[in-house]
Amino acid sequence: MTLSQILKERHIQIGFLVLSALLIFLARQGDNGISNFDGSYYAQKAKELLTADSLWVNTFNGRPDFDKPPMHLWLVAIAYKLFGVSGYSALLIPALMGTFTIFLTYRFAERMFQDRWVAFLAAYTLVFPGYYLDYARRAMVDVTLVFFVTLAMYGLYLGTRNSRWYLVFGFGTAAAILTKSVLGVFPLIIGFFYLIWTRQYKELINPFMLVAVVIALGLGSTWHIVNWAVWFGFCGGSFWMDDVRKDDSWRPRHGPKISFCFRLPN
Repeated sequence: MTLSQILKERHIQIGFLVLSALLIFLARQGDNGISNFDGSYYAQKAKELLTADSLWVNTFNGRPDFDKPPMHLWLVAIAYKLFGVSGYSALLIPALMGTFTIFLTYRFAERMFQDRWVAFLAAYTLVFPGYYLDYARRAMVDVTLVFFVTLAMYGLYLGTRNSRWYLVFGFGTAAAILTKSVLGVFPLIIGFFYLIWTRQYKELINPFMLVAVVIALGLGSTWHIVNWAVWFGFCGGSFWMDDVRKDDSWRPRHGPKISFCFRLPN
């Protein structure tokens, strides 16, 4: 086997991409800790999630915070649980999500172009200095969102060839919505116009596609529904955001573990 044939092997290319990404995304991350406000903000919210009464209610400095859904915070909280609460644990999740996205980009491009060198170069461009590299080294939600959107697009593309992949499209979109709310809906919009542009009209009513849309919107909106129920809806909440900001009377009492409804003080 020649050197060019060895370098074209899928496992060689993927191994090089993954090792390069991990090395660059994680190198010297423990030296200075979290260097920007947004990263510190999300790291603190994930820390508070560890001791919270519910995984559904985000807090910042002990007060409810509705800025972003909790998917990224859940992942960081898991890292805290496994490796301890630290800046490095908070930075680990974007680095891993960034690496997974590079792997997905390779597989996506390989499927589209049937050329491993094209796939390798498409994925390797993400390791070069730029916004993607910068954000993969920050404790923020953006790269986590990019991973789930890429996963959804990968599922969409393969779904036009094997309908069961539409389920990956649905779950990826749901996770994207649970990461950054409305921005996570974009895979559905892109998917709709992609199928229209490529004249694959029948795919719009494919049963697996319809199930994927239900999964995306139903599962993706759970955090919004739960928080509406807890604070403003059928769980008895009567506080508005102004009341939440003014005092500590919002704090829910300990309720049944099997329910996301909390009894609010009178």
